[in-house]
Amino acid sequence: MIYYFYGSDWFKAGLEAGKLKTRLVDSGSRAVVLSPETETWLTDLKQFLQTGSIFSEKQVIIFSFEKLSASEKKELENLLNSFSSEERAVVVLEKKSKSGLKLKTAEKKEFILPGDKQIKAWERYLLDLAKDLGISLERYLINYFLSLETKEPAYFYQELLKLSLYQPGKKIGLKEFFSLNNQESRLNYFDWIKAVLKGDLAKSLVNIPADVGEGLGRLKSLINIFQILVASKDKNIQPNFQAAKKEFLDKTNPYWLRNLNHWAEGISSSEAALELKKLLELEAKIKTGRLTVQEGLKIFCLS
Repeated sequence: MIYYFYGSDWFKAGLEAGKLKTRLVDSGSRAVVLSPETETWLTDLKQFLQTGSIFSEKQVIIFSFEKLSASEKKELENLLNSFSSEERAVVVLEKKSKSGLKLKTAEKKEFILPGDKQIKAWERYLLDLAKDLGISLERYLINYFLSLETKEPAYFYQELLKLSLYQPGKKIGLKEFFSLNNQESRLNYFDWIKAVLKGDLAKSLVNIPADVGEGLGRLKSLINIFQILVASKDKNIQPNFQAAKKEFLDKTNPYWLRNLNHWAEGISSSEAALELKKLLELEAKIKTGRLTVQEGLKIFCLS
C-alpha cells in the first residue's frame, strides 16, 4: 500500500504521517526512514520495493522530500507505480502545494494551510486540532489565537498539546492559557515533566508551581501521562483489552508518546502502574483536604 501526503500544510501532513507510522509499527511493521539527502536513497528505495528485508515480513518506509530532479521524480513514480505488496507499505510526504507525483494506486491526502486572512478557515483549523487532542477551546482563547498577525501551525499545535496535557479533556480559556505560559522564573511545562520522569529532584521540586490551579492541572496531567505509560509499556495485556488499549493510544500524539517513553525509559510497566496508583491516592487526599496540591506533588517527586 502507498500513502501519499502533500499540500501547503507541511506540518500537519507530517503529523498525519507520524500517526500512520505509529499505527503500522504497533501492528508489527518495521519502520525505515529515507531522505533524498542520503546519496543512496534511490538504490535503497528500489531494494526495499523490489526485495523487502530479511528481518521482518511487515515493513513501512517513510520518504519525505521537497524537491527532486526531473529524472529522480520520474524514476520514483515508476518505482511506486510498479509496487504492490500486502506486507509492506510506503508513506510519501511531498512539501508542495499541489500534487507533484503521478501515482496510480496511492491513497492520497492533501493538507491545505489557510491564508492569514481566512479567519473562518483558521477557526475551523484550531477547533479540529483541539478536538484531535481531546480538548475544547473557549471563544476568548480562539479569538486570541485568531488575532495573531502570523498564524503558525507548529505554534498552535505546541500550545494546544501543552494545554491538553495540562488539563486533559477540559474546555480551555484564556486564564488557563496565560497561567501555563506565565512561567519566566520556572521551568516550562515540558521540561518539568521531563525532570519528574527522569527523577531529577532538584528541578522537579524547585519548580512545583505555587498557584493551586496550576498545581492541580499538573497533577491531572501526571495522571494522564502515567496512564499512557502503563498502556504503552504493558506488552502482556489480556487479548480482550487490546482493542481498548489501541483506541486509547491512538488518541495520543506519536511524537509525545515517543518523548514520554524516552524520558521514562528507566520505568517498567509495573513501576508505572505503581506510580499511577500513588498519584490517584494523592489526588484523593488533596480533594478531601488532607494534603495541599503542593504537598502532594512534592511527595510524588520524592517517591
